[in-house]
Amino acid sequence: MKQATRPEQGLAYEGGRPREEDILTRRRLSFWDRSKWLILLVVIWLLLVWSLMANTPLVGFVDACKIEARKKKD
Repeated sequence: MKQATRPEQGLAYEGGRPREEDILTRRRLSFWDRSKWLILLVVIWLLLVWSLMANTPLVGFVDACKIEARKKKD
């Protein structure tokens, strides 16, 4: 694999767009790659709220959310 080298004059390239192997930074992630971790955290949080509601039948969804949020602060 060829090593990418920096041009002599800063980041200016001659001849248009640089080749893929000459770009020194990685490509920007797609929307799915950026958002899947947020979705995973939301699913885990919903599972914790659901387990709290299952263990205490008198606790509603809103109350369980408040209790989980208070647990995170403490």
